Amino acid sequence: MYREAVEGKQKPAYDKKMEALLPLMRREIPMHVHASRVDDILTALNLSEEFNLRCVLVHCNDAALILDDLKNRAEGIILGPMYFTCRDWESANGGFANARITSEHGIPTAICTDSCPMLGSVTLLAPSAALAAREGMDDGEALKSITITAARMAGIENRVGSILVGKDADIVVFDKFPLAFDAKATHVFIDGRRVK
Repeated sequence: MYREAVEGKQKPAYDKKMEALLPLMRREIPMHVHASRVDDILTALNLSEEFNLRCVLVHCNDAALILDDLKNRAEGIILGPMYFTCRDWESANGGFANARITSEHGIPTAICTDSCPMLGSVTLLAPSAALAAREGMDDGEALKSITITAARMAGIENRVGSILVGKDADIVVFDKFPLAFDAKATHVFIDGRRVK
């Protein structure tokens, strides 16, 4: 109702909570739903369809069990953290092989670490992608899972995630494929300027 009022001739009282939801309701941004199990994932997909929302699923440990639903109904999935698949029963079906399975099935797949001290750190992001590649995910797709695919799911691909004119110029150059465990950074550029 608030959206209809704002977009119509009425001028409702300003509601900051409802204003925050307008980009979601207008499909300008996707909702990110944290769900691990099949039942929770399907509930999120059903809600996104009922309210005509874009949907990205985060964690998605049971992804391999419902590949067609994810391919046809989700905008993408963000897997992770994958280092701790034994931390609870909801993460039992998680793991590095899921990234291969979902990407081979045509599901846009990104990888996260949750970047929190108890579950993972941002420093584990590249190793997570490397381990997904070791479990069979295509090397290029593994690199994209932490660059352009992740940027698309965050809605910031026009600024980051790939090297193109007009994008942020924060770039790291490695001496070999960046996901190689022995890769070393040789050059770092921030805002287009080389730093030491």
